Amino acid sequence: MVQSKWKERRGKLPVGHGLGVACGFFISGSALPIIWNEYPQTSVHIKLDFDGRVLVTSGASDIGQGSDTMIAMVASEILGISMEKITVVAADTLLTPVDLGSYSSRVTFMVGNAVKMAAENLKEKILQAVSIRKNIEISEIHLYQDSVTSNDGKVNLNWQETVDITTAGVGAISVTGKYISPKLGGNFKGSGAGLSPSYSFGAVIAEVKVDNVTGQYEVLHLWGAHDCGKAINPLAVEGQLEGSWHMGMGQAISEGLRYYKGLILNPNYLDYPVPTSLDTPEMSTNIIESNDPEGPFGAKECGEGALLPAIPAIANAIYNATGVRVNELPITADKVYFGMRNKNNKKQ
Repeated sequence: MVQSKWKERRGKLPVGHGLGVACGFFISGSALPIIWNEYPQTSVHIKLDFDGRVLVTSGASDIGQGSDTMIAMVASEILGISMEKITVVAADTLLTPVDLGSYSSRVTFMVGNAVKMAAENLKEKILQAVSIRKNIEISEIHLYQDSVTSNDGKVNLNWQETVDITTAGVGAISVTGKYISPKLGGNFKGSGAGLSPSYSFGAVIAEVKVDNVTGQYEVLHLWGAHDCGKAINPLAVEGQLEGSWHMGMGQAISEGLRYYKGLILNPNYLDYPVPTSLDTPEMSTNIIESNDPEGPFGAKECGEGALLPAIPAIANAIYNATGVRVNELPITADKVYFGMRNKNNKKQ
């Protein structure tokens, strides 16, 4: 609101300009697996080998949202080692445990929790080994910056020395982590359908400029804010939010399939226009951090949910500029034009 100067500008803009706002919320994965069973919704394996390599395997698919990087970051944080020492193998059905898929904005929330558990299990084994070798209480030892140190300073091991102690006599160490949603809903059949262990919240303000003769319009600026819990990777979150708002804008202004007797009339990107970089307005991005008690380090969804308010924010801005309410997507210039003409005819 402050960035857009909503209070100062709304209702005082030049003719054809409008401001609109909308809010939305979204799930962080479904509380029930897509195929009902008693298995974890995801599991992650971590292996520590002689040479200090930490191999993390997960069935989660990185489809551009940066989940492989998230996995490495979570493991790095728990183990106190640099990401260079971590290798992630993902979505290989021969090598990785089962994950239910990249849908419902579930991966950071659910896979992140599984990675966190697996890394904590490995950390416990490392600390136990060092505790026995150095005859010191586990509570006195810390993993930090590729080393293991004690509160009194008597233990100061680099990562490779720590690995040598941990793997001595046992070889490579493998651990597992998992995530199962807490029970939600009642005990009757279907009571858990549609529920999520956590929800994200967001808002978008849009500014548009409409040609009051032709109905042609342009989105000038988008201001957005999204509560993603803890932003594990803030740069990726910012990119994800802007991508979602851009995608929502595409649905609002131009993207729509046309049919004739069941046949698609525009099965190509010439007739199904997706906004390009030239169509992308200025965006002001605001990451709102909270601490979700169920998410990994307090994190929750920041993907699909951010898209939702962009669409009605643009529709509301067009309404603010013209007085025309379009209830069908995409909101093309001809719909705005005929809406303005019908409104003028009613006045006459």
